[in-house]
Amino acid sequence: MTGNPIAIFDAAARNARTIEVCVDRLQQLGANHELRLLTGRLQRLASRRRQRRKRKTRRGVPKLTKAGAAMSGPFYTKRP
Repeated sequence: MTGNPIAIFDAAARNARTIEVCVDRLQQLGANHELRLLTGRLQRLASRRRQRRKRKTRRGVPKLTKAGAAMSGPFYTKRP
C-alpha cells in the first residue's frame, strides 16, 4: 500500500463496499452467528479510532492519567 492518503481511502472504500455485500448475503442466509462475529470485529475497529481521537489533547496541555500524572509521548509533550 502506498503512502498516498487518497489511494488508501479508495482501497478502504472498495473493501467497505465488499463488507456491505457480504453482510447483506449473510442476512439473506440467516447466518446470525457469523453476523455477530463480523459486527464485533467492526465495532472494535471503530472503537480503536475513537480511542485514538480521545487521546489527543490541545497543544501544550498534557493529558492526565487517573493517578493525576502527565502522560508522555508525541501527543502529550509540550511543543515550543
